[in-house]
Order: sequence, then C-alpha cells, then structure tokens
Amino acid sequence: EIHANAGYSPAEVSHLRMTFASYDKDGSGTVERAELAKLLGEFFPDSTKSKKGQQQIQEAVAQVDRDGNGELDFNEFLFLMRKCDDARDANDLQLELQVVKECEFSAEEVEGWRQIFTQNADRRGELPSETVVELLGNLVELTLEVVDDITRMVQEVHPEGREVARFPQFLTLVKQLTQNNYAYVNDLAARALVRGQGGKDAKR
Repeated sequence: EIHANAGYSPAEVSHLRMTFASYDKDGSGTVERAELAKLLGEFFPDSTKSKKGQQQIQEAVAQVDRDGNGELDFNEFLFLMRKCDDARDANDLQLELQVVKECEFSAEEVEGWRQIFTQNADRRGELPSETVVELLGNLVELTLEVVDDITRMVQEVHPEGREVARFPQFLTLVKQLTQNNYAYVNDLAARALVRGQGGKDAKR
C-alpha cells in the first residue's frame, strides 16, 4: 500500500487527497497545470519562487504526466509530490552537511537540535519565526526588541527571505544565537539531548 501511494502513509494520502480535491474545481478528478502551480506552491513555496526550482518542478511534471494531456489525476499528483519531496530532502541534506561542517556542530548537538526542530516543525517541514520565538520564550522573558531581532534573523538565513526555516537554516540560526548563548538557547538543546538519551535508556 505504501509503495502504491508513492511512499506516503494513509494519513498523508488523505491530507493530499483533500488538498487535491480543493483544486479540482469541476470534480473531474484532474488538476490542470495552471492550477497545479498554485497547488505546488502550497507545499513547496521555495521551489516555486526560484528559476531552478520552477525548472525542476516542470521536469517532474513532464515525467509523471504520462499521457501528456497537461492535466494530472490524483495518482500522477502523488508521484509528483514524491519527486518534489525527494528533491527537497536531498537539497536539505546537502545544505545540512555544509552547515554542520561550517558551524562545527558535533553529532550530538545536531541530534539535539533535530529533535527540537522535528517536534515543532509544521507539515511542510518548516519552522515559522513565531515558533522559534515561542521556543525561546519557554526559557526566558522575551522583550519586543528581542522578538523583532529573532524574526529578522530567521528571515536573513532563509534564501528567499521568508520568515520560516527548514532544518539547515535552523542550524545556521542556532549557530548565530548560541555563539553568545543568546537567550540561553544552549540550555534548550542540552535539555533535548538529556530527554532523548533518557528515552533511549528507558527502551533498553
């Protein structure tokens, strides 16, 4: 079943089907390419904003649109989503390795921050700036000036200037914040590592 659904779980397929249906205005079971651009922008906003990303999406659409009619049915849409997801994940991994090397993170530090990121990221795998602020607010009282400062930093590390961060950008942000133990965020990572290690010990 997972293979038939392009590797997505039943819950993920259900969510994708609802989104697909919202763009299938005439109920024909297909989405035209004109509407497809908007649909993909909902899931891959970064890719639709860059020329390289747009080209990659167009190539992926051509690959899954097997009958070449310029419309995608739900099954074709699923496999298009898988191609786009895989391309984005591969790009994230490449950027992550680069950031880890440049920022000299240890494997333990990366794992600690990954746990925090995964627990708080949205369905698209992004962490909004307000969530970053909320995480820091669990440790210290944040002034309006600090909130504005963090929001600006999130925007600066994003390649398209959006107020969100995927994991590689989140790591870059963390490095900037932790250089001076800004707002005690180092403590947040340390706590995540302790919780993660405790969970592993409990399973043994």
